[in-house]
Amino acid sequence: MRFVLAKIALLLSLQLSAQLTAGDIMFVGYNADGNDGFSILALVDIPANSTIYFTDNEWNGSPIGGGGAFNNVNEGEITWSTGGTIITAGTVINFLETNSAANPGYGSSVGNISGTINLNASNEVLYAFQGTNDSTPTTFLSAIANDGFDSVKGTLTNTGLTAGTNATSITGDEDIMVYTGSISCNTTVADCAAAIATATNWSTQDGGGDQSADTTAPDFPADVPPSFGGTALPVELTLFEAKTRSDEIVVFWETASELNNDYFELHRSFDGVNFDIITQVNGNGTSSQYHRYQYADREAISSRYVYYRLRQVDYDGQFEWFETILFKRTEVGDGEVNLYPNPIVDSKVNLKTNLAIERIEILTMDGKKILSFDDPDNSIELTELKSGNYLIRIFTQEGLRVKRINVVN
Repeated sequence: MRFVLAKIALLLSLQLSAQLTAGDIMFVGYNADGNDGFSILALVDIPANSTIYFTDNEWNGSPIGGGGAFNNVNEGEITWSTGGTIITAGTVINFLETNSAANPGYGSSVGNISGTINLNASNEVLYAFQGTNDSTPTTFLSAIANDGFDSVKGTLTNTGLTAGTNATSITGDEDIMVYTGSISCNTTVADCAAAIATATNWSTQDGGGDQSADTTAPDFPADVPPSFGGTALPVELTLFEAKTRSDEIVVFWETASELNNDYFELHRSFDGVNFDIITQVNGNGTSSQYHRYQYADREAISSRYVYYRLRQVDYDGQFEWFETILFKRTEVGDGEVNLYPNPIVDSKVNLKTNLAIERIEILTMDGKKILSFDDPDNSIELTELKSGNYLIRIFTQEGLRVKRINVVN
């Protein structure tokens, strides 16, 4: 199982070294009108800080490393830097107004781009690849043609791509092309890529003027699918964060769905380099339901900086690392009073504050005062209290603070 990392606050990235392969991304939009543009879909998680190249130069048909090259480099090349976080599977990325970096809308919806591509309304092939630079591929990822592939327009020979499998061949010299098939991938990623590579699953326009925004479908990018889902895609890890709770750091993570998930390992480090496993948490197998996980780490509460990362393991032993998060303990600020531990298990509660405390009162939940401490130290004994919830009133030179405590005997 793999999980999509959607909106989380990440303070440190774990660099992923895995390379993408053919069909890991697919084109889902093409615009040769107006200021041009195209859209791609990530069918797998794209590692942070990846670089992917796009070009409409023609491949000469020889093998990579054996004479393979683009016939010329006089057309267009775009370098896409994906950014410092994982791009999750199911994400659609739009590349807009690509024919000039001076266009007001020039750019990508995720990451950053440099270079330009002026897409033609006829005889055009657009390739996506990884490589040593924008003209030297090491792995072709996908391609799209608006009038088929051949040795003149652009070939798939010796690219590792196949039309109808991981490259899309549309004919008719179409100006606007948008994938309009199913956006639910529920069998395999390869099946989803093949569906996208099937020309009959696309809607097109070919006429005069700028058809990208003429309100007649398909428009670009308005009619490009916003995202994809389904059980075949790496499922969603929607949250991964750490927070303080009394005398412990609580690490939370949430999933929107899971596939063959055996268990999670939570790893901790105090230097960001050397990690130890601190717990293993069972997963929920295959599920389309929301699940929330948490682990209370009491050993690290006194540390200023703590790093956490997750490893998810399938039933078949396959695994994936997720990005590392940094927990930074916030020092008590002006006007704050922190109590720990809470729940109180040894009849003593500690206070951490920069305020001068004049008096402390313990009350029942209905407001009856049962204990009082004048000029207290930084800890108070509560041996007289039975198990239950109480209010603690803290009188300081800057006013009254009221908190709730729980006593466990």
